[in-house]
Amino acid sequence: MSKHRVTTHSWENGILKNIGQVFDTLADAMSFAKRADAHSVKIYDADGSLVHSAHNVNPEVLTKTYA
Repeated sequence: MSKHRVTTHSWENGILKNIGQVFDTLADAMSFAKRADAHSVKIYDADGSLVHSAHNVNPEVLTKTYA
């Protein structure tokens, strides 16, 4: 079974917050990514290749900025 790593990036009080989580399936990783509280989300496969990238995932997060 291949693992998929999701990284989320968000700005909080001028500091870039980077969090990573691992999921067993791409479907689980995509589901998490669609609900992420982040400015950008990237999903990598078991080989470290980028398989999905999205920016401004959750519109409510846009109120939190780096400026």
